[in-house]
Amino acid sequence: MTANSGNNISLIIAIFTALFVCNDFSQGTIKNVISRGYTRTQVFASKLIAVLCAVLIMFIMSFLTGFLCGSIIWKTAGSFESSYISVIAAQIFAVAAMGIMFFAASALVPQKGAAIGIGIGVSIGVPILFSLLDLVIKSKKFTLSSYWIDSALSNVSALKVSSSVMTHSVICAAVYFVLFGFLSWLFMQKKEV
Repeated sequence: MTANSGNNISLIIAIFTALFVCNDFSQGTIKNVISRGYTRTQVFASKLIAVLCAVLIMFIMSFLTGFLCGSIIWKTAGSFESSYISVIAAQIFAVAAMGIMFFAASALVPQKGAAIGIGIGVSIGVPILFSLLDLVIKSKKFTLSSYWIDSALSNVSALKVSSSVMTHSVICAAVYFVLFGFLSWLFMQKKEV
């Protein structure tokens, strides 16, 4: 289940989302779409739905590949317990929140290269920054890095996940989902066509 944790999937999502979201803006085809009578909200919703579907497909492919390879290597013959369903659901929610976060970053800038750079920088730089801040804070009860979306995903990428860890990860993903969903909508409304 750890095939979908950490930077393994976040970099792929960041690059795909940047290419997909910025393509119409960088090529100027968004003007044609809006001139056909579609509102910015409709364009936003359709792009967001497409990104979330693609992220879900990436997650499923990654999960199935890891599950099948693990079953073959460790000869578990694809054993699957019902307790895995809640873990997989939490992973899907965290990956969707990650997709929306990168969608917001891509909606912020119209150029593909800049959006890819932001996505890669966020994927790699934010965990490092949060870890450094954790060293400065030196608290055993509070770690800033545990609130990063990659951490929320990594924490639910094990076979056995405690209910407190599951709750923390789902709440963290929900905050990212709502916050970056709103920000991406706002950026798309203000984006020049």
